[in-house]
Amino acid sequence: MEKRPISRKLLLWVMLAAFVMLPVCSASADDGVERPGTIRNLLVKYVNETTARLYWSDVKDADGYAVYQVNRALTSRKTLVKITAPTRKYTLTGLKPGKTTYYQVYPYKLKNGTYYKSLKGSPVCEVETTVDKPGKVSNFRRICYGNKSVFLAWDAVKNADRYVLYIYDSDEKEYVRAATTADTTYQLKGLKVDETIKIIVRSYRSVNGVGAWSEPSDIVKAKGREVDVADVHGRYWSAYLKTQITTTNLTTGKKITLPAGTAFWTTASSGNDLTAIRTDGIKIKINGTSLRFTNLRVTPDINYYSKEQREAFVNGRGYESQTDYLIWINQYSSCLSVYKGGKGRWKQVLATDCVIGAVGHTSPGVFKLLKYGTKNGKPEIYFTWNGLKQWGCAIHCRLDRNVRGPHSMGCVRLGDKELYFVYNNCKLGTTVVSY
Repeated sequence: MEKRPISRKLLLWVMLAAFVMLPVCSASADDGVERPGTIRNLLVKYVNETTARLYWSDVKDADGYAVYQVNRALTSRKTLVKITAPTRKYTLTGLKPGKTTYYQVYPYKLKNGTYYKSLKGSPVCEVETTVDKPGKVSNFRRICYGNKSVFLAWDAVKNADRYVLYIYDSDEKEYVRAATTADTTYQLKGLKVDETIKIIVRSYRSVNGVGAWSEPSDIVKAKGREVDVADVHGRYWSAYLKTQITTTNLTTGKKITLPAGTAFWTTASSGNDLTAIRTDGIKIKINGTSLRFTNLRVTPDINYYSKEQREAFVNGRGYESQTDYLIWINQYSSCLSVYKGGKGRWKQVLATDCVIGAVGHTSPGVFKLLKYGTKNGKPEIYFTWNGLKQWGCAIHCRLDRNVRGPHSMGCVRLGDKELYFVYNNCKLGTTVVSY
């Protein structure tokens, strides 16, 4: 096939394009500019979680230096900054903790607005940021004992993500991990009665999958004890049978006949399937309509719960308060106790007899001190309040000879010394647990 000659018009366009491109190509050449030499050394110092500083050797006659972030294979490059000589350092900021990045620096000459960098960059510098080690746990202490358990607490450590508890293994001759928690309290369970253990705790911090540990805390010793927290319960009602019944003894599984007037106490004052307990410990299931209820049952034993039981109960329940104090009203033992500390670290500072509401008028639940008033010229502190009726339950002074048991309309009565202790220490917002 015969080749067609190039048209004159097309030839003119090709010549014009070549003429336009010629200055660009020339500009990309050195134009007689002597490129700077190569940086011999590139160092990194003062590395922390998010910053590091680069230093490099001097290059004679360089007008400045270009800092690049590169990948390990040097197949990609990102300009970070151009620095005018004689400055030979640059601070990297905004780095990710626990990550590794790579950098190169090129010296350059600047002529007529064009940068002429060296033909070869500096050695590649690897920057591996650290993860700051959290502080050592301080004030590690034993709060109280539970049933074959111990409640532990410590002060919060800045920047710690979590805490790890260790128990000393005498066979392995080392501390082994026992528990991990994000809180500053922990109930360590499964202790053997009368066996002493040694416990430490370390704080831990993790960033981008890289972790750092604190030094171990001071040692805390604990010994397993039997503290029957399950024995702590809420209020019971006194009741007796209206008529004779035949039912099943829940303990033995045998049928028994009980005459009218048999006394029981129950966990509620109504219901179709109540558990009723006779004074000798026999338990039955019964419909509430078969019973005539009288008043709350209060144990005659003034020291019914021990201090260990009380502390284990309030700490085990995880109660919190807006103040450093917490009040617990146990209606079965007719006792008001006050604790100082915080969630999981409550320590009893007061326990006293009190008068509670007759026939259940003191509502169970979790409340808080709401407002102040006066009763017989002495403080009263409300923990429930009806703004419409202008009435509520309060903690106030005794009004008669009754010092414990269900006798009031719902308020909790204390002796003067105990009342003023609550008034002077437990500010508004203090949690009140009625149980």
